[in-house]
Amino acid sequence: MKLLASDIDGTLYRNYFVSNDIKKFIDEFAKRNIFILATGRNFFNFLLFIKKEEIQYNYSILCNGAFVLDNNFKVILNKKFKKIYIKDILYNLYLMEKNTEIIASHEFEQIIHLPYEKIETFYARLPDQINSLNLKLPKNNNKFINYLKKKEDLSFEYNNNYIDIIPKNINKGMAVELIRKNLKIKREDTFAIGDSENDFSMFDVVENSFYINKKKVNSAKYNVSCFEELINHMIMEKK
Repeated sequence: MKLLASDIDGTLYRNYFVSNDIKKFIDEFAKRNIFILATGRNFFNFLLFIKKEEIQYNYSILCNGAFVLDNNFKVILNKKFKKIYIKDILYNLYLMEKNTEIIASHEFEQIIHLPYEKIETFYARLPDQINSLNLKLPKNNNKFINYLKKKEDLSFEYNNNYIDIIPKNINKGMAVELIRKNLKIKREDTFAIGDSENDFSMFDVVENSFYINKKKVNSAKYNVSCFEELINHMIMEKK
């Protein structure tokens, strides 16, 4: 049995769709092996993707590893942090950019900061613990990013102009490794593909890693231009 973990946005889902060739490959692969969708998306946005694209899968790693489910939505892992950890982050962000995008994720629900909503009102609506907080960085964000780096109780995943705040020491790779060990799959039979820095942790725990980027990174075994190149690699491997 083999295990393949794939990022969604920019990897599987490009130009707002998943190609039929990729869907066909995944459908066949997931019948006999383990296919994992690993994403920074929360459950709500993941569900939108699944319903639209009708992708077959065995496990989902959501919120960059903080919330892990099987394909029947049974919870495999549910890591959270106390909302008090982000109180000053929210207030500092609000001072810089009052109408920035903020979404908190708590298991199967999301809490969205409403337009012109006071930050104290949004904070009060949050449950005591959450899986992740996604926010759009302010325009002049260097000072804010340096401020976040001093926060030792949380982990941060950056993606363009957005940042995901998640529990300390949580990432996609940790979740992939958890699933692999639970299913007793050999490391030599593991694959992962992604296009962003938040995918590097997956590359560290699999034997065959594919980075959709021309830039070489130590954790990626192969550089590819698209998901189809991974498919070709796996087909050739069978021969």
